[in-house]
Amino acid sequence: MPYTLERKKTDGGVILTYLGKVTDAEFQQCMKEKFFLSKEILSPEKVEALRYSISDCSGVTGFDVSIDTMKRNARLSKAVIEANPTVLMAVVAPNNQEFGMGRLWQAYMGNQGESAKIFRTKEEANNWIVQTLALPEKSI
Repeated sequence: MPYTLERKKTDGGVILTYLGKVTDAEFQQCMKEKFFLSKEILSPEKVEALRYSISDCSGVTGFDVSIDTMKRNARLSKAVIEANPTVLMAVVAPNNQEFGMGRLWQAYMGNQGESAKIFRTKEEANNWIVQTLALPEKSI
């Protein structure tokens, strides 16, 4: 599974794009790149600079990620939201399997419903982030 991770320094965003079959090991590697942003693991400066993240699963053809890995991802996501309550996290999941795993991730995070949402299209996710953060539409 190739994936790309783009850090948007101009507006504090992180955009993950997954392609092909997603394996558990590859998803864990991507989590490390997303959450452990350098040698400073979830440092306050890094967390405060993050305004939003989009995890786009539109190009996924298979999703073989364990429940334990999703729980770990949820714990890390929740820690980021608790440290920076203004951050937004969007998951784009047009397929039922990825959508269901996204809902599982959301459930494991607990009461983060207004900060972490699952969408069927990237356009819906972009619109939510742009409107909520009042970003220029062209920035995402």
